[in-house]
Amino acid sequence: MRGWIPYNQISWTGNPVFRHRMPSFARRSVEGNPVIRTRLHNATLLVLLSAILCACGDGNNATPTQVAPTVTVAAALTGATGADGVTGVTSATTQIALAVTPISVPSLSSSLPPMLQQATLGGLPQQSESPALATLGAPDWVKVGTRVTYYVAAASVANAGYAWVEDPNGPWEDPATGKHYRRTDESGEGMGTGGGDGYSQYDILAIEGSNVVVSNSLISIDHLDQQYVPGGSTGAKVAGAAIDGLWVHPTELAQIADSHDGSMLVLRGDYPIDGKTYKAIMFASKNPGSYLSYVYDTETGLLLSAQTNTQGATTVGGIPGNSQLSLTRLAGVRQRNIPGQNGTNPTWVANTTKLNYSGLYNFTNPMDPSSASYTFPANSNITLSRGGRNWASYTAQTTIQMLGSPSTSSGVTGTAGTYWMDVSALKAMKVGQVLDTEPATGEKLAVQSISTQQGRKVVKVSDQMAGFEALLNYDQASGALISYQIKIASSGATYQFQLLQTP
Repeated sequence: MRGWIPYNQISWTGNPVFRHRMPSFARRSVEGNPVIRTRLHNATLLVLLSAILCACGDGNNATPTQVAPTVTVAAALTGATGADGVTGVTSATTQIALAVTPISVPSLSSSLPPMLQQATLGGLPQQSESPALATLGAPDWVKVGTRVTYYVAAASVANAGYAWVEDPNGPWEDPATGKHYRRTDESGEGMGTGGGDGYSQYDILAIEGSNVVVSNSLISIDHLDQQYVPGGSTGAKVAGAAIDGLWVHPTELAQIADSHDGSMLVLRGDYPIDGKTYKAIMFASKNPGSYLSYVYDTETGLLLSAQTNTQGATTVGGIPGNSQLSLTRLAGVRQRNIPGQNGTNPTWVANTTKLNYSGLYNFTNPMDPSSASYTFPANSNITLSRGGRNWASYTAQTTIQMLGSPSTSSGVTGTAGTYWMDVSALKAMKVGQVLDTEPATGEKLAVQSISTQQGRKVVKVSDQMAGFEALLNYDQASGALISYQIKIASSGATYQFQLLQTP
C-alpha cells in the first residue's frame, strides 16, 4: 500500500556525481560536518538502491539496529508493453545508476523487474523457445496477496583515487615543462563511492490466466537514526512463468539447467537461509570482470539469492571505473490477507480516467527543525489506464511549486489500497482493526478511525513503521482515496493532498 509515497527530496548533495558539481565552498561546508556528511551518505544509499531495477546478491537480513553487509547492483530489463498490457523484454544488461530518479506523488518512478523471456539474463543460459512457456503461468504457490521480501544491498566501489590529466587550462603546472594538468577528482571526472541496503518487496495483486499483476516497493534502511525510508513503488502486468529477480517456474528452471551450454558454472546443493534448507541450483558467470550468480529453489523456482560484481570501464587518464557490487537475499515469503485484495473495483473506476489531487508540501530541516521550514503548493494528477477486475494501471504527474519540473511515474493500484479500496471491505472495517503487519520492517496497517465528514463516512487507515507514517482517508461509499498525509522523518518532508472531485 505504499504506491503513493512521494520521496522526491533525496538530497542531491549526497549523490557523488552531483556533489562534484557543487561549488567548492558548498562542498567544504557539507563535507566538514560529520553529522551532515553521514546523513548525506544515507541519502546516497537510497539513490543507489532506488536505481536498482533488479537487485541481486547474497547476505544477511538487517533491521535498523543491525549493520548489514554493504554491497550493490543491478540487472535491468526493459521492454515495450503490448496491446494486452503485458510488459515484454528486449535485452538484459548489468548496470547501476548514480542519478536521482524523477519522482511523483504519490508514487516514485522506479522500474519493476519484468518477465524473463528468450534472452540471456545476467549471464543465465538462454531459455528454450518452447510454446508451452507462453501458457505456463506462475508457479502454483503464487496467489493473490502473496508477498516476497528480499534484503538488498548495493555499493559502488572506487578502484583508484584520481589521475593527473594534461589540460592546457588545468590549474596544476609542471615548472619543468610548463605543461598544465587537471586532477580528475577535482574536475568531477572521478567517481565517488557509496553503498546502501534495504528491502525490496513484491506483492501479487492479481492473476489473470498465465499473467500476474505485480507491485514492487523499495524500503531503504537509515542506520544512523535506526529507521526506514520508503523508496516508493511501481508495478506492471507481466507474464507469470518467469519474473527477473523473483522466480522462474520450476519446469522452465529445469529446462534452463539441462540446456546450459557450458559458458557458465551450474551447481546443485543444499542452501540454508534462516534455519530452512532449500534444494537449490546455482548459475554463475565465468566472464572475467563481470561476475554474476543466481541461486534458485528447485521446488518453487523462487530466487533465493544473487550477487554481482561488475568492473567499470576505464575512464580518462587510465583509471579503472568503479566496481558495482550487489547482493540480494530472500528475507521472507508470506500470504497477506488484507481486506479487499480479492474484491472488485468500484463501478466508477471503469469510467474514470483522471484523479486530481491538490495540497501542500512542507520541508522541515530534520537535523535542526528550528533552522528551516518551507511550505509549497503541490498537485498530483493521476491518469488511470485499463486494468482488470480488481486493479488498474496509473501514471502520476506531480508538481511541487518552486522545486523544479513535474515528475512522472507509473504503477498499479487495486482494491486493497492506493487510490481506492473495495467498498464492501471498507464497510466491514472496525476501528482498531489491524489489516496487516510486515515481519521484516514492523510496518503495520490499521484502521485508525471511522468518522462522518461533510455528510459522508470516511475510513482512516494508518500505515506506520519506524521513520514513516501515512494517514489515508477513504470514502466508504465510493471507495476512493479522498485525502492523505505522509510524513518521512529522514527527509523532513510532509505531504498533504486532497482529492478535488470525488468520483
